[in-house]
Amino acid sequence: AVNNDKLRLRYEERKRKRQRQIKTSRTVLSFLLCALLVFIVLFMTPLFNVRSITVSGNNVITLEEINQYIGDLNGENLLKVSRLDVDERLSKIAYIKEVSIDKNYFKTALNISILEREAVGYLGFSGKFVLFDDECVILAETNEKPQNIPLIIGTNDSDSEMTGLNMSKENIKIMLDSLKLMRELGLLEKVNNLNLSDSNQIRFKYDDRLEVS
Repeated sequence: AVNNDKLRLRYEERKRKRQRQIKTSRTVLSFLLCALLVFIVLFMTPLFNVRSITVSGNNVITLEEINQYIGDLNGENLLKVSRLDVDERLSKIAYIKEVSIDKNYFKTALNISILEREAVGYLGFSGKFVLFDDECVILAETNEKPQNIPLIIGTNDSDSEMTGLNMSKENIKIMLDSLKLMRELGLLEKVNNLNLSDSNQIRFKYDDRLEVS
């Protein structure tokens, strides 16, 4: 009788163990199926596809130009859209300084905010004009003479350190400090040119009438 009781207890213990294993397996399987279902809904259905892309902060850059770089993201799964990817794409546009991105999952919209670079001066080369910003980033080349920013004169230095601007480090610093001060004082828009031919005697023309040394 004692042996029978031991056998019965051992059998019941094994039975409970199998039941626990079956229950655990079912729980794991249910979890995996739910996870798979969520994955399919999120990534393999059009539920979270980008329905609209909005851009703000652009004044110089046109939406058409921006669309050339990110237009193909319309219809892409919003969860797959990488902030780094968008930033790398738009950084190819010279006028863009910073990009911030906001994903709206309720409207499945991609909202992009842009901080543009501002031209502070330009140089003339072979009848064309090259615009640059306060970090010496070349922004654009145009055939039309820019307005409200000065022409930089006397930049053909033999010890040039700045490709495109063809200026030495010393003159770059002098130029940027001068332009920064002019902008802070509200003078920049009426400065016609800034002459750096002699770094000891910086000259500029103001409002088409005053020669300042």
